[in-house]
Amino acid sequence: YGMDALIVAARYGTFRMVLKLLASGANVKTKDCKNKTALEWSRDLDNYSRKKEIEEAILERMNQLLILAASNGQYAEVCDLLKLGASANSKESTSGISALMLAAGKGYADIVRALLGGGANVNEKDRAKVTALMRAAEEGHIDVVRVLLAQWANVNDKDKDGLTALMVALRNGHVDVCLMLQEAGAK
Repeated sequence: YGMDALIVAARYGTFRMVLKLLASGANVKTKDCKNKTALEWSRDLDNYSRKKEIEEAILERMNQLLILAASNGQYAEVCDLLKLGASANSKESTSGISALMLAAGKGYADIVRALLGGGANVNEKDRAKVTALMRAAEEGHIDVVRVLLAQWANVNDKDKDGLTALMVALRNGHVDVCLMLQEAGAK
């Protein structure tokens, strides 16, 4: 547990240095000898005008890492980042695709459970109005569909083209998913 540069920058409120270190890939999960991360140190800054900006920059990086970990099936990394304060509702800035949607579309049921347990919105939509349930149904990931339905995913939500999870599952020949969605009230 040495003194990590990001921790030092956050601890002493050097905003520009925090930004530079985050941009260069500094590890936001590193803890110091007091078992505190840079985010925790930033929250301890008293009456410092850039306290909020430092905290937001660190959280934004953690959210980016959460999206990447969810997309790559890195369950332990997702859990670590959620424990450290990353948002379970993290989204890609351009598409609006959330970590939950990425994990659902790739069939990572364990990550979907972790994100939902961390407070992810089961019915969140991206810019194309696609939900995690639609992504899982489209790919035939029945275990993920089951998890999402257990958390009250809306089976009749429509994307921007008017398609539902049932329609995309049917289009791709996922009969078992279609049956499960119909049992849950899909029309």
